[in-house]
Amino acid sequence: MRTRMIFQYLAPGSTRPQETRIAPAYAEMRAEDSVPNVGDVITMLPQPPSQGLTNFEQFKVVTRNFFYTWGGRQQEELVDCQIFLIVTDPDEDDITAIDE
Repeated sequence: MRTRMIFQYLAPGSTRPQETRIAPAYAEMRAEDSVPNVGDVITMLPQPPSQGLTNFEQFKVVTRNFFYTWGGRQQEELVDCQIFLIVTDPDEDDITAIDE
């Protein structure tokens, strides 16, 4: 089964994430990869490095949404999973906890 993570940014005070994705649209996952939980602070490049951006940024996971696609003759096979991770800027307390 293909599994992909898609990261979208939720600006502080906003109710909907931006349509623009902050990471490569589909980050393919392997069986040994893990999905960040709600409340986790992750560090990543906000765009592919090929666009000249080299500064890592930290984001806090707000929600995780899983979308499954079924296939096969009678739609009995699970063939694809897309995980939408909505992230925002971490609080100062979140950054302090990481540094300790």
